[in-house]
Amino acid sequence: MLLISTSLCYSQEKDSLRLRQEFSVGIGAKSLADAMIMVGTFGKHDPGPEMHLQYLYNVNKCIGLGTLAVFEYSNCNSLATFNAVARFYWFNKRRFAMYSKLGAGICLGIEDEEIIPMINLMPIGIEVGDSKWRFFTEILPLGTIGILNGGIKYSF
Repeated sequence: MLLISTSLCYSQEKDSLRLRQEFSVGIGAKSLADAMIMVGTFGKHDPGPEMHLQYLYNVNKCIGLGTLAVFEYSNCNSLATFNAVARFYWFNKRRFAMYSKLGAGICLGIEDEEIIPMINLMPIGIEVGDSKWRFFTEILPLGTIGILNGGIKYSF
């Protein structure tokens, strides 16, 4: 996957690396399968909406490295997930991009005071907008991140 992503991405426009850093904020919702995994891991858990905060530094035209924090409020046990992430662009045009993202870190059960390791995979990410502001959605992520995520990012 990385080899295909890198070869596709290096054929992109030359000015796509002008803005190296980005910050994004978004929301997400858990799937039934995610909720069942969380119940098995943290006991009683009623999944609620998630808030995502992410910072990425674009190492080159194809790869961005950074951190992702996800906060989920629940009536039973709120969760906080902190991940180191790597994003791989499949292609990145002036107004549209597609990517995949991989993350690894920890998930904290706030009320349980339990810490477990987590891996997150976002196979399909889509961005639409201009060079500085873009809307994004991530479809079918696996791990502690919800089934559908969306938000806005700012590049600088």
